Amino acid sequence: MFNDSYTLFETANVKLEQFLFAHEIHYARILKDPVDGLTYWQYQNSPRLERIIAEFSEVQEIRRQRLAAKRSGAAHSNHAPSDGNDAA
Repeated sequence: MFNDSYTLFETANVKLEQFLFAHEIHYARILKDPVDGLTYWQYQNSPRLERIIAEFSEVQEIRRQRLAAKRSGAAHSNHAPSDGNDAA
């Protein structure tokens, strides 16, 4: 998250790191946690970084909604198709 005292943004999200890299935003530092083994990327905070992170969040939300709709549609399609002669 954003840390104003150090003006750094830190993330362990690999997808976000790749998204930032694709947008030509490069990390300031990379850290490896010896306890959990996760890699953390730190970025210099800037208005551009904040805009790109907001865009990433929007893309992720669209993907979540699309996946939820697909799962919902799949759940409804598990029923046998009607032959039109269903009893009411």
